[in-house]
Amino acid sequence: MSNSSTSPEKTPPRPVIATPAIRLLSALYDGMLILALIFLVTTIVVVLGTSAQQASSGHAGKLSAEFRYGVIFPAQLLIVFWFYGQFWRRSGQTLGMQTWRLKTMRPNGQLLDWTSSLIRFACACVIPFLCALMAYLVHRTPAAFALSFVFGFLINYLFAYVNRYHLAIHDLLSGTVTVRLPPGEPPEWIQKLKARFRP
Repeated sequence: MSNSSTSPEKTPPRPVIATPAIRLLSALYDGMLILALIFLVTTIVVVLGTSAQQASSGHAGKLSAEFRYGVIFPAQLLIVFWFYGQFWRRSGQTLGMQTWRLKTMRPNGQLLDWTSSLIRFACACVIPFLCALMAYLVHRTPAAFALSFVFGFLINYLFAYVNRYHLAIHDLLSGTVTVRLPPGEPPEWIQKLKARFRP
């Protein structure tokens, strides 16, 4: 009778809810790309919205508040939503999220569609906009609006430290989660790039 030792099978590591710190680092990465997109869209909208008469008279830089808040700001919001929605729908990961192995999805593991992406995006904007609006009504300056918007953005994520499931406010409101994937194979595009440079 032979003694056969059986080693317990290793269970593969599972995704865990991403910490606010990692999520904020990912947002910082994405923020650089989004900033470039916002500059591009703003330039196009301003050029299209500036009449030839304004340009020839030298008043092209003096856009009305209605144009700034009624056309430029919605265009900027739209491009940010498009950026996130496109990535969330395709793979659940923006470029910054890929760097930190984060993935946004529904609790059952399904990727978001356009509708759920819009709900998540809108929920992520609620607290920042409320903070920004209150600050603007009190101080009446764009700086107060911008700083309070950033403060509200941070509140969204810092809430995860006091929530027992470690979910951000917009995760709870939209019924979605952002998880940190276990280390594994690098993305396909990195593997292809490495293969090109192998001797």
